Amino acid sequence: MGAVPRKLCLLGPASSGKTSLALRIAGEDPAAHPAPHTGTRVLEARLPAAGGRTLPVRIWDGPGRTLLDSLGQAMLTRADALLLVADGTDPASVAALSLLYASARQAIGERPVLVLLNKHDLAPARWNPGELGELARLGPVHAVSARTGEGIEAALAELAARLAG
Repeated sequence: MGAVPRKLCLLGPASSGKTSLALRIAGEDPAAHPAPHTGTRVLEARLPAAGGRTLPVRIWDGPGRTLLDSLGQAMLTRADALLLVADGTDPASVAALSLLYASARQAIGERPVLVLLNKHDLAPARWNPGELGELARLGPVHAVSARTGEGIEAALAELAARLAG
């Protein structure tokens, strides 16, 4: 009997790259899914875990939002972890994560959280996650690119360790 998949919810404003990241985590090429989707998509994946093992996860990718409505809060039911995703080239997208986090915590309480600043490859000169102290209070910050896959493996390894701990 296999391990029960952990529920992983992606939250972030519209156009932050949540769907592309969800597809990349699930081992799919985001370029093969060019049309944006509406509603919630659920994908299966396995995160690299200690000792060469893997951790099964079920990724819930909901529509982009800056604040969670009742539908968004319902998506979080029984979530094991949150990935907060922002377009790192857009200050408004980054700023929205604090609001989303506060709303998510009201719905589900404490859960492991990672902050993914997506689109690292599009504006590398503007990236310095160390300067984003507000985000570091939400959870570990990782600069990633859903398009190239850069930084995603390290972020997933950290997430698997936090879920296992």
